[in-house]
Amino acid sequence: MKKFYFVAMILALAVVFNACQKDEMFPADIDLKKAKAITENPSPMALALEANLLDYPEFCDDVCIDLLSPVYYTIAGQSELQTWGNQNKQISYIAYNTEEKFVILVTASGDFNADATYTVSFEDETTVKYLKGTGNITFEFDLPLDWEACQEVSFSIYQEGGSNPVTLEGDYALIGICEDTCEIRSETAFGGGTPGAGNAWWFYFDGVDQQSLWAGQDEVIGTVELINGELVIDLNSGWNLQDVNEPVKIQGYNSSDLPTSRPPAGQFSTYKGKELTVAVNEFDYYVIHLDVEICE
Repeated sequence: MKKFYFVAMILALAVVFNACQKDEMFPADIDLKKAKAITENPSPMALALEANLLDYPEFCDDVCIDLLSPVYYTIAGQSELQTWGNQNKQISYIAYNTEEKFVILVTASGDFNADATYTVSFEDETTVKYLKGTGNITFEFDLPLDWEACQEVSFSIYQEGGSNPVTLEGDYALIGICEDTCEIRSETAFGGGTPGAGNAWWFYFDGVDQQSLWAGQDEVIGTVELINGELVIDLNSGWNLQDVNEPVKIQGYNSSDLPTSRPPAGQFSTYKGKELTVAVNEFDYYVIHLDVEICE
């Protein structure tokens, strides 16, 4: 009998010790099952730590978005915790703007498994999505083409499903784009691996395999390739077409009429435009002329 009482005493002490440990982890008025369910669902701000996201600054013009290495600035909000029976839910969000979009990441946390509808509005646009139970949903809206730094915008979130509906609203002053701090270098480029004849430099492409795209005669800035009747031009990172009317000009030649000096690109007739993938007729050679630039 003494042995039985001793074992019972040890078990009772273990239960008390375990309860004390739990009290240290969670406040006394928090149901442990509910707390566990909430902590297992990452909050929007926890997810933000994995992306290029920072807290919103004190003033909207304290920071800007650097397009070369963008970082975005978030505001956050959450509903009160709803509890019914042995279930609970909490709806939270983070919101921020990129250079082209307004993004709202909504998170449903807690311990519920109901089908829910999420109606999110940004200015005059509304999007509806569905989620069963807990998880994350991302909403993206196009910014106006003429948006400005510190422009005030409004949004709202309406969640319905699992106990009472939840409404969250927010205002956001858009973070602007950083002014260019680099210098634009403009170049003329030709595609192909064979130097052309004459005093002025140029290259032409014979349609065989992938070949280099040359800027300023001796700098490789990409490639050109003929794939299933299309000339595919690929610019290296950082290089872009100049913002001119027809930065891409292509002229096809047969062997008998290949120029003996650099041809004037303004007279090209095979293609003129802004596309980097161009369907072309079959020729022996192609002169591919580009107006390009890089921000350095």
